[in-house]
Amino acid sequence: MDTNWLTIISGGALLLSVMLLSLMLFFKVRPRRFEDRRASNATILMRARRAGHVARSRQATTHKRQNIAQGLVGGLGRRMVQLETQFRLLAERQDQFDLSQPASAPYRTAIRLAERGASVQEISTTCKLSTSEAQLISTLHRPPQSSQYRLH
Repeated sequence: MDTNWLTIISGGALLLSVMLLSLMLFFKVRPRRFEDRRASNATILMRARRAGHVARSRQATTHKRQNIAQGLVGGLGRRMVQLETQFRLLAERQDQFDLSQPASAPYRTAIRLAERGASVQEISTTCKLSTSEAQLISTLHRPPQSSQYRLH
């Protein structure tokens, strides 16, 4: 019986030591895993902060570029409005240009004569214009002549 008790005690001691060793390994390995996770989380957090910083930096650069572009477009828009205003004023001045000035009186008379069908010689003599000027005015302002050949 002594050997049975001894075997049981030694078997129990062996089992107890295996269990204690298992528990020690379990608790020893577990904190390492937790620390590894903590380090891993810290690395992930650091990367996320860097990515956020990079994203904010890119966003700020994009915002600056948009402001510059808007400034340029706004400046161009203002310049276009100025040019359109100047163009409109010039067009109005051109429309208001009156041929009633003393230097243009012969031309007005020549235009009226040409519209009534006067000859180039008559326009030139009456308005004291050169023959080429009278021809030009006659060509531009004479009434259309009826054609001998009409299409039916």
